[in-house]
Amino acid sequence: TSIILSIFLAKIITRQISDPIDNMKTVAEEMANGNLDVYINIISNDEIGSLASSFSKMIKSLKYYINEISTVLGNISDGNLNISTSENYKGNFIEIKNSLDNISKSLSEVFVEIKDSTAQVTNGADQVSSTSQVLSQGAADQANSIEELSTSIEEINIQVQKTAANADNTKSITMDLVDKIK
Repeated sequence: TSIILSIFLAKIITRQISDPIDNMKTVAEEMANGNLDVYINIISNDEIGSLASSFSKMIKSLKYYINEISTVLGNISDGNLNISTSENYKGNFIEIKNSLDNISKSLSEVFVEIKDSTAQVTNGADQVSSTSQVLSQGAADQANSIEELSTSIEEINIQVQKTAANADNTKSITMDLVDKIK
């Protein structure tokens, strides 16, 4: 009976060790396939319990990281660049945090530069438009002045012709007088 009891106890102890290890193996395989919606149901104060607790913390951290990365990238794709990471990243994940923050900052700076450039182009276009209007008005004013000058020159020409005709007439009268006087 002691042999049977020993075999029975060995099976119970083996099951207490192998079942949690099998559970951990299944969870690790699911995680390797990208599934983080897994649950570890191991409550123990030994090394296996400690391993299960570490796995649970790792799953929770990975879910937080993935959720925040998705949120940040979603905001960026929606055009909201005033966003940064807030989770306390650890280890190699710090590089991901820094990259996300740098991407957001860089895109924000690019859009500010584009906005500034657009404002400068708009101001330049307004100045060109204003200058064109001034030049157009100046050309119209000059055309009016030339037209007035042309009219004045025409009037002066008519007056000169009249004066020349009067001078010819006066000359003719004077010549007739001289001829009559002689």
